[in-house]
Amino acid sequence: MIAVGTDERITVFNNEAGQITSLNSQQMLERPLAELPEPIREPLRATLETGESQENRELILRWDSEAVAVRASTSIFHGQDRQVLGALMVLTDITAIKRLELQIRRSDRLASLGTLSAGMAHEIKNPLVSIKTFAQLLPERYQDSDFRETFSNLIGHEIDRIDSLVNQLLRFARPAKPVLKPMHVHEILEKSLLLIGHRLFQKEITLTRFWDAPVDTIRADADQLEQVFLNFFLNAMDAMQPGGQLSVSTEILTGEEWVAAMAQTNGDRQPQEILRITIRDTGEGIRSEDVPHVFDPFFSTKDYGTGLGLSVVHGIIQEHGGQIEVESELTKGTAFHILLPLVRFDSEVAAA
Repeated sequence: MIAVGTDERITVFNNEAGQITSLNSQQMLERPLAELPEPIREPLRATLETGESQENRELILRWDSEAVAVRASTSIFHGQDRQVLGALMVLTDITAIKRLELQIRRSDRLASLGTLSAGMAHEIKNPLVSIKTFAQLLPERYQDSDFRETFSNLIGHEIDRIDSLVNQLLRFARPAKPVLKPMHVHEILEKSLLLIGHRLFQKEITLTRFWDAPVDTIRADADQLEQVFLNFFLNAMDAMQPGGQLSVSTEILTGEEWVAAMAQTNGDRQPQEILRITIRDTGEGIRSEDVPHVFDPFFSTKDYGTGLGLSVVHGIIQEHGGQIEVESELTKGTAFHILLPLVRFDSEVAAA
């Protein structure tokens, strides 16, 4: 706990605050607010100046080679006559929780990779058949110029296809910190759908796409969004019997109720437009009493699994400044709506 008076001098700096910040709690008393680390100083100063509380802000404190993740909340405190005496900050060390989240995210990636391996093998095997056929026929038809030209072009295309698939799988498997760049959501969705194409065929599930959003640019980490989409796609397929339908659609929302809801999620950022991605299945659905808990860690409606997948997905979308909504009805299916701030870029957008 840290408190500063209206004169911007520290009046409370308890031992726990000293442990979190690696500062001497006794020496910090009566010191000016300016001597606090910037991530702590600025929220306190903002609360003093505006009188507005800040809740559950996640901050990173760095010194030397160490870093501590903290959750911070600030508020104004008053005297008996309601006169403003200063601002108070409560800090909670969440470093261990963040490390656990990272481990869960890595394990979820590995679990998804195991599920996708059969489909990837199928996708790679198809171009290999073409290359093998060309290699077998080449000695007999080497003098046929049309044959050479046709199959030479085909081999180059199939090798590029294999290279793209392998690189995509490697990028997905590699744990990394989120790096937000301008991206096209439709490209990421198409790449994710390519990875599950074989499983859709095996389960006789019909896929429909509705790219209704005329603009699909957001600031995102392509690898992490692939993980999000794949998790939803795999869950949808697990929930459906053969002959089910998977629908993926996008649209732009501009209504005030949507923008207001996203503004609360994003804090200071005020999105003007929202890109909504909807993933809908015709599976068994989720019981109404279970819907509020689908993103809780270790909660699962399956007989197998850890129940961590959707919890990780929820965290990734929050890091992207978005949110997820769920609608479901037993025996009729489930829809997950992913809401992300739409950003219109003047410069060229990176390829996913």
